[in-house]
Formats: sequence, structure tokens, C-alpha cells
Amino acid sequence: EPGHFCTPEQLQQHGRGRRRQSTSGGPVGGTSKTTTWGPQQASRHVQAFGEEAPQPSYSLTAASMAAAADSLGTAAEALGATAEQLGAPSPRFNANHTRRPAPFAPPAPPEVEPPATAAATAEARVLEVQILQAQVEEQRQRAFESQQRVASLLDLLRDEQERADDFRAQLEMRKIDVQCVDKRISHRQQTRIANQGSTRFEFQSEGDTQNEVRSPGLHDEEVWWSSQGTLAAGGASLDAPGSHISRKSRQSAVGAGRQSSLKRQVLESGGTFSNLEKKFAMDDTTLIDCFRGSLRALPDMAVGDSKDLPVPGGAPRGEGMDLQYSWILALSLPNPRAPGNASLRTSGISEEEAASIYDACFKSEDFGGDGAERVERLNEEKNLFIEAFLELPDAVGHAPQKRYSGVEPTESSFRLNLKSEFASDGFGGEGGSMDPEKVAQSFLELLRNAIVTKITMHCQLAVRTCATEDESSVLVLVTATAKDLLREADKLNFPTELDVRAVDPASIEPCCPKSYYPLLEWYLRKCPGAPIPRVCEAYKKVVHSILQAPSKELKKRANEVCFWANYELCVVLDDVESPGGFAKLRREMEQEGVMMDEPSMAPVSSKQDAKKSVRAAATNVHMGHEKDNLYASARMRELCLEAFVRYLELKAERGLAASPVELIAEVNAEVGKQVLMNWHTAIGLPSVAEPYKAFRLDQYESTQARTWEWKAYACRARRADATIWTPFNGNERAKLCESIIMRQLDLAQLSSQGFLTSTFPLDARDKIERTDAGHVGEPSVLSLRWGLPETAHALRKCAAFIEGIFRSVPLDEAKDYYGERIAFYFALVDTVCWCLFIPGFIGIVTFIIHLNWSYDPRTETAPPLCVVVDVFYATMIAVWGTVVQERWKRRQTTLAFQWGQRGISQVEEPRPRFRGKMRRNPVSYEDGEMYYTPRQRAKWQLLSMVVLGTLGMLEFVCTVLIGRMRGTWVAEQWRHYDRAQQATAFMEDIQMTLCSKLGNFLSFKLNEWENHRTGTQYINGLISKVVSHELWNRFHLYFYVAFVKSSREGCVMTDLATGKSVLISPEDMNSRMCYQEVATQVTTVLCVEFAKNAMELIQPLASTYIKSWLRPTPDVIAVDEGRGVARMAHFCQEAMEKPQYGDSLEVDGTFGDYLEIMVLLGHFTLFPLVFPLAPTMGVVLMMVELRVDGFKLFELVRRPLPRNAEDIGYWLHVIGFISWTSMFTNAGLVVFTLGSFDQYFGTLPRWVYFAFFAGVLCLFKVLVQALVPDVPEMISIAEDHHTFIRQKMDQSYGQGANRKKEEVHLSALDLSIDNASSGQWRDPAEFGITQARLARRVAGLKRRQSSKKGTVAATATFVSGTAGGAALAEGAL
Repeated sequence: EPGHFCTPEQLQQHGRGRRRQSTSGGPVGGTSKTTTWGPQQASRHVQAFGEEAPQPSYSLTAASMAAAADSLGTAAEALGATAEQLGAPSPRFNANHTRRPAPFAPPAPPEVEPPATAAATAEARVLEVQILQAQVEEQRQRAFESQQRVASLLDLLRDEQERADDFRAQLEMRKIDVQCVDKRISHRQQTRIANQGSTRFEFQSEGDTQNEVRSPGLHDEEVWWSSQGTLAAGGASLDAPGSHISRKSRQSAVGAGRQSSLKRQVLESGGTFSNLEKKFAMDDTTLIDCFRGSLRALPDMAVGDSKDLPVPGGAPRGEGMDLQYSWILALSLPNPRAPGNASLRTSGISEEEAASIYDACFKSEDFGGDGAERVERLNEEKNLFIEAFLELPDAVGHAPQKRYSGVEPTESSFRLNLKSEFASDGFGGEGGSMDPEKVAQSFLELLRNAIVTKITMHCQLAVRTCATEDESSVLVLVTATAKDLLREADKLNFPTELDVRAVDPASIEPCCPKSYYPLLEWYLRKCPGAPIPRVCEAYKKVVHSILQAPSKELKKRANEVCFWANYELCVVLDDVESPGGFAKLRREMEQEGVMMDEPSMAPVSSKQDAKKSVRAAATNVHMGHEKDNLYASARMRELCLEAFVRYLELKAERGLAASPVELIAEVNAEVGKQVLMNWHTAIGLPSVAEPYKAFRLDQYESTQARTWEWKAYACRARRADATIWTPFNGNERAKLCESIIMRQLDLAQLSSQGFLTSTFPLDARDKIERTDAGHVGEPSVLSLRWGLPETAHALRKCAAFIEGIFRSVPLDEAKDYYGERIAFYFALVDTVCWCLFIPGFIGIVTFIIHLNWSYDPRTETAPPLCVVVDVFYATMIAVWGTVVQERWKRRQTTLAFQWGQRGISQVEEPRPRFRGKMRRNPVSYEDGEMYYTPRQRAKWQLLSMVVLGTLGMLEFVCTVLIGRMRGTWVAEQWRHYDRAQQATAFMEDIQMTLCSKLGNFLSFKLNEWENHRTGTQYINGLISKVVSHELWNRFHLYFYVAFVKSSREGCVMTDLATGKSVLISPEDMNSRMCYQEVATQVTTVLCVEFAKNAMELIQPLASTYIKSWLRPTPDVIAVDEGRGVARMAHFCQEAMEKPQYGDSLEVDGTFGDYLEIMVLLGHFTLFPLVFPLAPTMGVVLMMVELRVDGFKLFELVRRPLPRNAEDIGYWLHVIGFISWTSMFTNAGLVVFTLGSFDQYFGTLPRWVYFAFFAGVLCLFKVLVQALVPDVPEMISIAEDHHTFIRQKMDQSYGQGANRKKEEVHLSALDLSIDNASSGQWRDPAEFGITQARLARRVAGLKRRQSSKKGTVAATATFVSGTAGGAALAEGAL
């Protein structure tokens, strides 16, 4: 007891008794099953087995621990008091382990001893002191050991407190907001996990013990609580006096695969439950119910209109950033319940395969943890998915595999169990809100539920699932809010377009063509005689107009106002505004947080003072002559002044809202020539280049942000009466939405394994209508250039199609809608088409000369004119290939700069089909890197070379055989031998086409076997194989006929005397080549290319028409013709009936288009000398190709996923290869085939002339490549200027941006599927469909329905006429 001191012997005896009592398990003869451990035994058990080892049950209350601590503290005080009595200083300890000072005691008076015994007494005292000091040291050691035991007990107490907190957190995680769902989940747990073990919790308080609550078969994370109150519900804590928790048994959570060690780690690291709860969108029980499809939005859970999606936070979307865009992306999946879907496999799927599919296709929820935590969370989600998978019905005939697709029979045990479960929960029966038939009955349905759940709850995007009208496919429609895309752009540092008028207004104002000074500054400050009176008067009107503008417009155009205010002191203002006319406006703007610069020039009193000022004189001397700044012509300088005054008048008339670019274009149109130009035009840019900047959310929506500095695009929201102004155009919205989805789903893996048939952005209103300010409702540029009139008849449509051939290509519009990769393709074709005009014209001249000066190369000498023309034409074609290559390099750099793609970085993930061995990353030391050795890949590359080389040799053999047949046909004069050349040329083309198909097939397979890691490597390898084989397949015939055939087989030529075909032997060819045969072959192939263009247009039309007839006709047409609206099922059906643009996500439609252009480019550059009209035909072919490809993309195929691109990639190397090859082929045609050097340049061997001619051409190409930079100077200047603009913007750094995601309410998840009879009615223009097209489509569907009914009726009539067929006819009808 406090204040009572004991001897060391008594203390040791007390300790031995306590240890005996603690190890005996309680009093002798006790019958309690609860064992009480002592602190030493508990600490030894923990040290021996660890925290996670199975432990014997124990009971340790907070009160007993506190009592033990008090007793140990008292013992420590006793030891200290004993030590003080013995004369040694010792610290005092209390029960709370705090030092306390010793009580004050006055010193005792010294005793006087006799002198005789003083020495003996002193010696005895010294010996006694030494003994006491030894005892004191021993007591000190024991006190220290007691203190350590107390600390260990307190640590054990803290561990128990943390365990209790862990249980309390697990209880909180199991709580679900909706009570009806709680009831059903609890009932399912009782019936599903009965007889699987037990977990027992005992809650005790002082003086009262509640009944134990048992729950059979609960896992470690699942807790069953009583109706009287639990740790979670009651909020009890171990901090309360007299409370303790007793755990009777513990089940291994690791063995069950359900322990949430991640949650425990968060709690152990000091995290609170409130922070942990926000990490995950939903708990595990709710997630598994979402996978199964048994947890669906109830009517009382829905928010707002039941036809609209609930939104995060459980509140309807508001105005501004919370508005949802119209549907952006669609994920097409096969419908497992569609009858007769032959594309789905009938076998089952195993548990191992389902687990591997989830690992490959899904990613962990983004909750902010590190890599290890995300992997662990993904494993937990996979375990839940597998648990839901094991509840699926078994596959018929493939047990224990689960059903892959289809529907269970009505009387199956699976459906009966579902009905009984829902009925027992109170959700079945009549009027029940839950439909047990909607629970997943196959793996494909389970996978679809997982996709919808991940996108909705983890990506926090709005999702709607809709079936097509014929129910053959199910589309998962995805959209986002404006704020969602802003956050994603901020994460990606997405390059976003700025409004050049807001951030750099001086660059779009008229400027000097040579010195780049603004014309306003030139005429008011720097020109001889400045300021010009006419400009001053016009400037006064502009100032007056600006000061009268609304305050909102002034704030939005603050930088433009600063530009005009910078020159106010150069002019004496006559009206109410003084020389400081902008001073009041400047003060008002500064009060609103918008800063305006002060004038940069000191005020002057009049024009004469400005003329006489020293600064003006120095400026005039420094600037020199006007021709060094404006134009060399005096007439042009006068015209420039007139035009600029007219510009100022228009500016004053229309105010601050007028665009300077439009005013300059209008003034130049009035003058009749380009007199006024802005900074962009002056440095050489084709148009105004808007600067791009990495998007930052704090610069867009913070307190100091200037939203108007970003270019704004208008698009319709899901609400028909709402419009969203966003900094992202159509293709950027699709990119950002896809990026959000890719954080949770691997779309490439889903597509490669066949679970996702296609992913595409839905057509939008931008396709047919303009949405920019001032032009809303007008037809879009894409519809005018690439579309056809909807209401016109067939002849008018044909005329419109032909007219579109001669229209310019809408590159910027194509970039905004389809993406940069497709826009680059059209830019390349447009560049080649325009560059072909000059060789096409020269080719016509060369062709005419060949017709009029024809000769027999065997016996006659070529006319000098023909020789000169041939040499010049061959040289020009070889040089043209180099010029086109360099021209395209510079243009693609310019386009990449204008589209914000310069230097864009793309971090590529491994391809979905990439395979290899796991290793540790040698750079970052991260585990789990997939690795494939280059030596293994080299073996497959060698195989590719052998296979394609063998195929090339077979093609060459076929070519030789066809050539011999041509000669035999003519020599033996078979029937129609006069057409032998054309017939065999057509056979050669058929052979080329078949071998091209076979070569492409083998190239794809071989490239897949090479196992490339990234998509870029895969595409580059595929291009190298396909192009090398295709060029050999298409042009080896020309090489053989032009350079080899005449010396081995002879040539088939037209006899000039008789006009008939004859075979000339090799001896009679006089070392000349088969010129006419090559010309005939090239002519035939180019004519076939025209036919292929027609087929390219007809094939998608025919394919769509045939597939629409083969598809089952929908029973319900989801269109309201009276109101001109349709349900989403109709728009999904219309999109799925179109073919996909490209083969897969890796190989899009531009691959085949690029390959076709490369083949045509080879025809124009490699052998044009034998057929000079090839470039001329090439101009027509390219123009038709542009029109056909644009129409196909606009009308016939699904809208492809937009992709970033800085250039055309590996195809540029293909152009370079063709350019290099053309130099040698044209030199060979001149030297060997035509023999132009034999007659006029001496008797040297031909290979000498060939080497000289080809060397000169190659030298020219090298010089051009060295002297012409790939990056134009104007782009370098503009890039530096845009960097300056971006740095200037970053100086005004805003704060207060909200980057935190909103919480997602469970009601936002909707697993139901709309069909033709349900869903919203939407305006067809929202999905790029006009009313006329909708009506035409509905009429076609009705004709198919009537035709189907007529066929059924005719069949029924025929059957009814037979014996015993009446009943069958009635059933058919």
C-alpha cells in the first residue's frame, strides 16, 4: 500500500507468490475456462510466436492492467525509500512513471560516542555502509527491472487498444447506407456461410456482462453485432474505465483470403478510420454484390429523373462545371443472352482462367496508396470477383467450369435459388423492386457488371448500359462532367489551346511586314512624320469605342485593352477623355483584380512637339527608310496606310467584340490584295497559330485564374437546354475520357481477348453543325466538304460528290473531330497531290513528244528532242521525290506546331499480347517487369525474312511464267494475240492482288510472333514487313521487264508498219529494253487503281447494306416519328451497323490508307518515264482518294478513337526509301532501257553512265537534305515566342484549385440495360444524325419488316396448301 515500505526479502517472496498464482491459471480448484496470463508470460508468447501466430485465449481488462501498474509503481517507491534509509540517494517513481521530489526532512542531531570505542565503531560503520551500498545497488537494479515490466505491460495495453480499434473499424466498414440492402446482405451471409467456424466477441462493463453474440462462419473482416449495441454501433472505447474486450477465438484471415491487411496497415501507421473510409469507393460486400448484379439502384435511391443517371454526391448536376457532356465513348460488348449468337463459345470457363482475365484486364482502385498497396487492393478485388464467379451456374456438360454465356433454364436450381433468396429478403413477389432475373447468369454478364462498376464507382464517370434494337450487342455508354475532364487534364499536363486574342493580342493586330512593329506603333511613333494625323483621328474613335464597351467585355479583353491603352499618350484626345483616358478604366480593372500596364511613352502636348522631340528624331534615324519596314513599293506603302485607316474605322464601328483577324481579312478583300498582315502572317505561318500550354487546374478555376485566356469550345450537355463551355474540343474530350477509363480498365486487353468488340466515340453535334459563337446552327465544315446533301436526289448527290473533289481539305476540322493521326494522313495526301501538278504538266508534254516523235529503238536513232526530254523528265522526277520528302518534313513540323503536338511525350505500356519472363527492372529495381530477350526476337525476325523472301521468289517465278506466256501467245498468234499485253498485264495485277493479301496475312502473323513490347515497335515492325513485301510484289515485274527480260526472252512490241504485236528475239533487240511492255503494264495497273478507288467507296456501302439485311430485323423501332426523336437503342444500332475503322486498336484504318499512298507514290516516282502520264493520273487519283477517304470517314464507318501524333511516324522512312530508289530506277531507265547516252555521249560502258547519272542525283539529294532544315525558321521563332507567352502566364500563379475527387454515392451505379422499349428520347442531332437521315433509316427498317412479314406469310400459305399444314401455317402467322 502507499506509504508502507517492505524489505527486499518480503518483496522477493511477494514476487514468487504472484508468479505462482499467474502460472497456475487461477485459484486452486477453479472451474473458469478463461485463463488469465501474467505480463511475463504474455510477453514471452509474443516474442516466441509473433503477433500473427495463433494464441491461447486470454482475458486482460483495462482495470487489471492499471492495478498491476499501480502495484509495480508502489514497489518501486518502496525500493527507493529503503535506499534512502540506507544512506544512498535514489529517484522516486509514482504509478505514472514521473519523477517526484523526496519529502523534506530536517537533519538529526549527531550522536557523541566515547573516544575509546570511536575507532572500532567507525570501522564497523564503514563495513555496514559498504554492505548497505551493495544492497542499494541490488534494489536499484530490481527497480529498473520493475520499470521495464511496467513499460511492457503498457505496450501490451496499447496493442489491445489497437486491436479493439481494428475491430471497430471493421464494423464501420460493414455498414451500408441503405437499410434494405443491409437486410438482404445479412440474410445471405447467414444462409451461405453456415457451419464454417465461429467468431465470438464479448463486451463487458463494470458490474454487468452481456450475452455473447455468435455468428456462424463469419470471416475475420465480417462482424455480427447484437441488437443491444456493439463496439461500432455503441461507440464503446477501451478508454472508458472498467471496459475490456475478450476475444474467444480467431480464424485465419490469410487462409480465407479475405483479410484486409491494407486497412490494418493504415490504422497501425497512425491513420484514423475517417481517413481510411474515404480511400475506397465501397466496401467489399457491396462490391461483390455489384459484380453479381444483385445490388441495383432502387426507386427511392435514384436522384432526380429516373431516366437520368444519378451523380456523385447524390445530388443532381448543377450548372457550370458539374454539367455532364453528352455521351462521349461507347464500349461494345457481345450480348450473352442474345439468341443464336454464334460468335460466343459454348464451352465453360474455369476459375483459373477467370482469375487471369481479371488480372490482365482490370487495375486497382486509385485510392492514393503506393504500388504495393495497389497490388494488394487489386488482389482483394480479384478475390471478390472470383467469389462472385463461383456462384455462377455450371456450364452444361463442362462442370466444374462455369457458364460462359447464355441464360439458365426457367426451372433450373440456380434461378429457383435466386427467386427464393429474393423472396425471403422481401424483394421478390409482386411489386418487388428487385428482379432476380437480372442477376448475372454467365461469365460475360459478370464481366460486364465489373466493367460498369469500375467505371462508375472507381473512375467516377456516368455510365448507361443500352442494348441495340436487335439486342445482338450491349453498349456501355460513358460520359463525364466538365470538372472530371479538367482534373484529368491537370494530371496529364495535357497540352491545351490558349486564346491568342486573350494572351497575345498584339500578334494578331496589323504589323509591319518586315520589322514586325505594330502598324499602330509605326504610324504613331516610329515612321517619318509620326504621328500621322489620319491615324490619330481614327485611333481616337477606337479609344472612344473601347471605353464604351461593357465591363464584362473589358475584363475578358484586358490584354487587348492594354495594347490600345499603350498609345494613348501619343495622341491628344479632344473629347471628355483626357490624355489619361484609360486611367479611370485602369483603376476599375485593378479593383477587380485585372492589372493594366502603364503607357510606355511620356506624354506630348501636340504633334509638333512630338516631331521636334529628341527621341522621335533618334527613332527616325534608327528606323531608316520605310521600305525597310513596310514595302519597297511606294504604291504599296500608300495602300497600306489606306488599309490601316480603314481597319481602324471598322474597329471603332464594331467595337471591342470584333476579331482583328476577321477585320484584316475583310479589309484585304476590299483592297483586292493582301496588304495588311499580322505577326503570324509576317513571319510566314499559313494561319494564326494558337499557343498551347500544359493545362493546370489552379490557373483555370482558382481565385486569381483568368478562364477566358483558354480557348473555349461550346458543346451540348446531356440536358437539352444546357451548353457547356470547355477548353477541350471533341477529340480531346474523347482522349481524356479514355484516359480516365484506362486507369481502371485495360481496353486493349479486353479487346484482344474478345470481350470488347470495339471502343469508339459516339458521333456528336459538331459533325453536322457548328457550335462556335456567332455561327451556331450553321452546317459544319466537315458536312459541307465531306458529306452529301440529305434531301437531294441521286443525280444531285453524284454532282455534289464530284464537286467535293475540287474543294480544299478541312485539316483543322478533321483534327478537332477525328484526331491528329488521321489529320496527318489527309495532310500528306494533300501535299503529294499539290506537288504532283508540276510533274503532271511536264508529263503531258513528254507524252505528246513521244507520240509525235516515235521511233523503232532496234533500227533507228532516237531524235535529239526525245533524248533531251527523257533525260530532263527522269532528272526532274528523281529531284521531285527529294523535294516532296523535304516539303513534307517542313509541313508536318508546321502542322505539329499549330496543333500543339510538338515534343509531345507518350509513355507506352506493354502491348496486351506481349509475353515474356518476369524479372527485376535493372533501372528502377522494381519487381514484375516483363522481359523478352532480343536473341529470341531475332530468331523470329530471321524466320520472317525467310518466309517473306520465299514468297517473293514464288511471285518472281509466277511473273516469269506469265511473261513467257505473253511471248508464246504473240509468237504463236493465239486468239486475240493483239490484246496479249493487256490480258497478261491484267493477269499480273490479279497475281499482285492475291499475293498482296497473302503477304499481308503472313506479315501480321510473323510480326505477332516477334512479340514486340510496345505498340510503336509493333507498328514499325509491321510497316517494314508489309511495305517491303508490297513494294517487291508491285514493282519486281517492272524491274524484270525493264532491265532483264529483253536479254533473256525478248520483248513484245507493236510493229509500226502493221500495227500488230510481234515478239522480238533478244538478238534483234540491239541491247535495248522492253519499253512498250513496261508502259503497258504501268498503264494497266494505274487504271486498275482507279477501279480500286471506286471499290473502296462501294465496298463499305455494300457491306453495310448486306449486313443490315442479314442482321435480324428489330421488332420495335425505337423512333418517335412525330416528334423526330429516338431512343438510345436506335443510335446504338445505327453505330454498330457501320464497320469499324481499322482492324483493331493497334492497327487503325490509316494503316491501309498509308500503304495505298506509298504504292501510288512508287508508281509516280520509280517508272514514270515509261508512262509519262503517270503523274498526271496521280493528281486525279490523289484528289479522288481525298474525297473517297473523307466521305468514307464521314458517312460509312464508325468514328475512330482519336490519337496524338507528332508526325506520320515510320511512313516517313518509307517515303525516303522510295525517293532514294527512284534515283537509281530513273537513271537505269535513261541509260539502259532508252539508251540515251549510247548515241550522243561516246562509247563508254553503260554502267559508267549509270554510275555518273545516279551519283549526280544522289549528290543533289544529299545537298538538299543538308541545306534545307527540317524545322522552318518561322517555327523556331514562333516556338520561342510561345514559350515567352507561357512563362508570362505562369508568373500569375493562382491558388485554391480543388483537385480532390467527389465522393460517389451508391445510387450512381446503374446495372440495368435499356432496350428499344426503354430509355430516354434524344434528339438525333446530338449524335450527328439529321432528321432526313433518321426518316430515311426508319423507312428502310419498315421495308425490311414488311418484307420479312411477307416472306413469313408466303411460307405459311405454301405450307397450308400441303396436307396437314394448316396448324403449322397458323403457328407461323
